[in-house]
Amino acid sequence: GPFERSAWMPLLENVAAAEGGMEIRWLGRDGGVYEVQKCADLTGGFQTIATGIPPARNNVVRYIDREDGAAGFYRIRVVEPDSK
Repeated sequence: GPFERSAWMPLLENVAAAEGGMEIRWLGRDGGVYEVQKCADLTGGFQTIATGIPPARNNVVRYIDREDGAAGFYRIRVVEPDSK
């Protein structure tokens, strides 16, 4: 079923300015596939901005939000890979 995880770390450890946008980093798991959701404020609801992101070396997952004015709230979700 659905899997959600909350991180209670300061945002400065997980979000940093990167060339061309904001880099979001989190620790993934082997075989995990992730999507990034974002909203400008918590009353507007989250929209998926990227999906199908696998972990890289040492299970660290990175995504760069290149949207202009990349400020907002982010939510990371585990998604099931296609079963083909």
